Amino acid sequence: PEPIDPTDLAPMERPVPEPEEPLDAEKLEQALQKVPVAMRTVLVMKDMYGFTLEEIAKQVGATEGAVKVRLFRARRKVADLMYGSDVVVPLKKKRKSS
Repeated sequence: PEPIDPTDLAPMERPVPEPEEPLDAEKLEQALQKVPVAMRTVLVMKDMYGFTLEEIAKQVGATEGAVKVRLFRARRKVADLMYGSDVVVPLKKKRKSS
């Protein structure tokens, strides 16, 4: 059988709110405090301060791959804490080169 592409599956979970919807800052702060420090550091550096994966990797002494994993897990953990475990954390689609 051919492997299933997860992007072809219709999610049965509710999606993460669009960025235009206001976030509850207190709820976000509480969720961030419950995320392990290594994951929280990467999340804050990337999503709040705009560091590149390469810059974060150098600062935290990890590979870019490890930073990507920590970032994904941190985002998923925060979403779970804020909205519940049925939230879909969207993945960035890779651009096809022409």
